[in-house]
This record gives sequence, C-alpha cells and structure tokens, in this order.
Amino acid sequence: MEYRCVTDFAELREYLDKARLVAFDFETAPREEYRRDEKAALDAHKADIAGVSFSVSEGTAVYVPLRHKTGRNAGSPDKIMQWLQRGCLPIERL
Repeated sequence: MEYRCVTDFAELREYLDKARLVAFDFETAPREEYRRDEKAALDAHKADIAGVSFSVSEGTAVYVPLRHKTGRNAGSPDKIMQWLQRGCLPIERL
C-alpha cells in the first residue's frame, strides 16, 4: 500500500493528473471555541477543513494537510481549495 502526506502542489497535481476517478474526503477540526463539543468537527458551522485525502486507485492515497496547528501544511491552502472548486483546471487559470 502506498499512502503518503503531500504538501507540494505539483506533487498533488501529478498524483491526480491522469485519474479518471478520484475518491476524496475532507478532514475537519473544530474551531477553538468549540473544542469541548465532541461533535463540533462534524458541524460545518463549528469546524474548518483541516486537510483532504485523495485516492485514485486501490492501495494508494495521499493526504494534503491544509490547516494543521502542528507539522507542515501545504503551501497555499486557499489556492488548493480554489483549484478543487474549479474542477482541477490548470493552476495557471486561477
């Protein structure tokens, strides 16, 4: 199995580039004021997207940390989210 953390936009694009089908999952974390609420991470009004997981084939996946409090995050979370919202068009069009 090949699972890895990706913080480089070019590496993410390379992983997703030729995929015909992509599975994804948003990982969320509660905002600071809701940390004690055990279900806050599942409430869009109380949580933020912390990262995104992608898989293009069985046994492979990448995780892109966007807004983690510790560790390394992807260079530009907003740029990555805009790219995803636009259907993964070439970044030059953003």
